[in-house]
Amino acid sequence: SLDDREELMDRLEQMDRLDGYIKKNLMAEDGSYLAAFHTFETEEQFGDLLKTHLRKLVLKQLEEPETQENDEAQQAEGVAPVSGSMPDVPSIAVLPFTNMSADPEQEYFCDGIAEEIINALTKLKQLRVVSRTSAFQFKDQALDLREVGQTLGVTTVLEGSVRKAVNRLRVTAQLISVSDGYHLWSERFDRTMEDVFEVQDDITQSVVEKLKIKLFGEAGTPIVARQTDDVEAYRLYLKGRYHSRRRTPDAFRKATECFEMAIRMDPRFALAYVGLADCYVSAGFHGGVLPTDAVLKATPLAEQALQIDSELGQAHYTLGFIKGSFESEWEEAKQEFAQAIRLHPDDAIGRFWYGLFFLGPMGRLDEAVAELQRGLELEPISPFMNMVVGCCWMFCRDYEKAVSAFHAALELDPDYPLAHGYLGQTYCLQQKYEAAEAALNKAHPSSPGCHWSIGALGYCYGRWGKTDEAERVLRKLKGLSKTTYIPALSVAMVHLGLNEVDLAFEWLNRACAEKHAAVAWLALDPIYDVLRDDSRFDHLLQLKKLPHHGSVE
Repeated sequence: SLDDREELMDRLEQMDRLDGYIKKNLMAEDGSYLAAFHTFETEEQFGDLLKTHLRKLVLKQLEEPETQENDEAQQAEGVAPVSGSMPDVPSIAVLPFTNMSADPEQEYFCDGIAEEIINALTKLKQLRVVSRTSAFQFKDQALDLREVGQTLGVTTVLEGSVRKAVNRLRVTAQLISVSDGYHLWSERFDRTMEDVFEVQDDITQSVVEKLKIKLFGEAGTPIVARQTDDVEAYRLYLKGRYHSRRRTPDAFRKATECFEMAIRMDPRFALAYVGLADCYVSAGFHGGVLPTDAVLKATPLAEQALQIDSELGQAHYTLGFIKGSFESEWEEAKQEFAQAIRLHPDDAIGRFWYGLFFLGPMGRLDEAVAELQRGLELEPISPFMNMVVGCCWMFCRDYEKAVSAFHAALELDPDYPLAHGYLGQTYCLQQKYEAAEAALNKAHPSSPGCHWSIGALGYCYGRWGKTDEAERVLRKLKGLSKTTYIPALSVAMVHLGLNEVDLAFEWLNRACAEKHAAVAWLALDPIYDVLRDDSRFDHLLQLKKLPHHGSVE
């Protein structure tokens, strides 16, 4: 129990030197102690947390005089003190909520609650909201929230925790000002699972109130859109989304099962249809599922989602990707992307799809770069967005910029396999074969897209003149094809590296028949430059309805 908590607090408040800091950093505006302190059930846990805060407060007290002197000196010289580039408009980062449950498997639920709050706040045009990808980069990191806020360029940070036991929920949340560390608001919610939607909306409404954001529409209208009334279907949806983001064959299988069960429980749950469609599309792109099969399953699911909710931007992005890169129906893809951008203009992942899988294949590389840079502005510390910007620079033949972008992605996530893979391909194009081999070997086989990276390694060996190693890669791919789907493009790359042009064209034709989405990059990817004067290459472009804009300079 925490029977002695009040006595501990009294002792702290008697410490004159720290009194102001305690009230400023450990108390909410109404005089109550922060909700985080109520999540602990033993005096030992509570004491450890107090020690951590006190240590920070002492350090802060020692540092503040020097900081104040520096600020005064800068102002005397006419220079504004550094403020972490805080924007003038209200802005917020919602960090992943901490799992305080005994079951570590509940992490997906904590992530889901934070993400739903992000989605709700994103709809408010007067508020700038950091994307999920950027905010979740700080997951499980014990950092000062002011440092986090300054890194993300926001004025406020929302953090919280979730304790789930059977059907009971305890959710705590606190809103912190980045400029001074003040807690603007904190609350603890003890509810049942059936109340999870109300808890999310209460937190969102409190943020809106504290940031003095004007809402439009009728008073009392929930900000968090309820897509289903079935709590179990919602839980399965969150779990499916958690697995699908891991992008491995096993994760896609688990995610598919979760989304299918969610749909069975609530056949009107539009987001579950989109989640399932995206699972099939991603599996068809990364390997493990034949793209033609993936498209047959994903298309009706995305269309069903739009029949339920025609304003679901995510479904339009999915259909835009399918219609263009898989089906080569580029005019239909254009219409879907236009609808998606109208509904969700600040969706960074959607802008990635539009830039790299529509504007790029259509030969509009300048626009694609601008679109991806916009996505990077929305998610500046996303390894994924830095990686795709690097791909675009590679397609532009600006290899130095591409390498820089891939390194930026790897600084954020040193184990990011796709960034290692594309970095290796770029090194190979620069004829830096040893560096290419090292990078491609780090795109380990357990990663999504590993079959592509194996093919890229074979291409590297072929260009390097290491014929035996390239042929060994070919045998490896053929061995893997006995138990799983191997994209024809991966095999084509190795034959291309070995300068076996006829075999390369044979496998590229198979890739077109498979409808692999990466075939949309035929007119862009530098590795195909050696084929562009061959009439068979023109035939491939015609099959995919791609413009022949030649080698990009």
